[in-house]
Amino acid sequence: AAVRAECVSTCKNFILNHLTLSDDCYANLCKRHRDPDEKVRLEAVKVVYAIASEDITRMTPELFLILQVCGYSSVSNSQEGGDFSDFYYGGDRYFTPSTFRR
Repeated sequence: AAVRAECVSTCKNFILNHLTLSDDCYANLCKRHRDPDEKVRLEAVKVVYAIASEDITRMTPELFLILQVCGYSSVSNSQEGGDFSDFYYGGDRYFTPSTFRR
């Protein structure tokens, strides 16, 4: 369990800084979110929350779902000032309602 938790915690760095490796990390986070060990599941949620807090554009619909399932749907995003439910997926990036206003 400790190795799986450490593997999950290193995913944050890869997703935020190494785009070529991020696909594997996304799959790992989604898989570890359903791990039998509670510590691994908790670490996965912490990493997803940290990714969303640092750079919302790196979030995928699956990662948003992890936060929603864990009750983080109304967590404030420091970059945009809204909650995660205000973001709409538009292909390769996310948009807020303010994006569409002039």
